[in-house]
Amino acid sequence: MSRKKSFKMDNPAMQFISQAEEAPERTEKEENTSNTHNEYINATQKETKSKRLNLLIHPSLYQDLTKIAYMKKISLNELVFRTMKDCADQNKKMVQKYDALLTDEQ
Repeated sequence: MSRKKSFKMDNPAMQFISQAEEAPERTEKEENTSNTHNEYINATQKETKSKRLNLLIHPSLYQDLTKIAYMKKISLNELVFRTMKDCADQNKKMVQKYDALLTDEQ
């Protein structure tokens, strides 16, 4: 006779799933990296970081940027994001001029 397996017992995976608990307090580094995109939300439109960009850079530049990010306690991605955002902010007039030219052509 073969014995059938009983599935009436509790699911063993459920012992690893806990009830909703309070979130642990964030460290300073986590706070620096997790909410930084909120600082850069466009006033007219909320955005998420969803576009990807591949860059080819010199290895020495990569090492320097990695060291800067480490000292600032942020990720390399966040450092590059902030730098590009600052560049866009500094050239806002140029972007507006581009937008004006584009709308004039249409």
